[in-house]
Amino acid sequence: EHSTAVETINQGLGWQKISTLSLDSQRNEGVKVHCIATIEDLGFNMKSEELVVDLLELPGEVSIVGPEFIILNSVSEFECITQEDNRESLVTMHVTSLDGDQVSFQMESDNKISVTVQEPLEGIIVECNAETMAGIGPVQAMRVDIQYPQKCTLKVLNNF
Repeated sequence: EHSTAVETINQGLGWQKISTLSLDSQRNEGVKVHCIATIEDLGFNMKSEELVVDLLELPGEVSIVGPEFIILNSVSEFECITQEDNRESLVTMHVTSLDGDQVSFQMESDNKISVTVQEPLEGIIVECNAETMAGIGPVQAMRVDIQYPQKCTLKVLNNF
């Protein structure tokens, strides 16, 4: 199956075809493109050099690696893992509260963040996705509950 586009112009007496582009839609690798310029009235015909064009696809699924819960005021790291064929993708990560408010984080590398929650929240949502020139891939989200350190009180007994 081919995908074909025809370019035409209006020359006053009607539309005239000036170019045609036809691509095999089943190809997964690059395609070779060239142009042929023809002026039939002058008997002119010229072909350009071939240009190899890589086909771009949207990035695939990503996964998030990190703890299932975090402790208030402690540092926790999360990593966004892309598929093997998406290594050239740009990774984007976001952190929000369960209410959708932005939560601050530090970028540790291109695909790793650290989060330190310092205010009482029920939990956070860590999201990541991969992006290429073709567009943005599916978003992966992970809910992370926040646990609070137990408070203990010491009672001093004076039994002298």
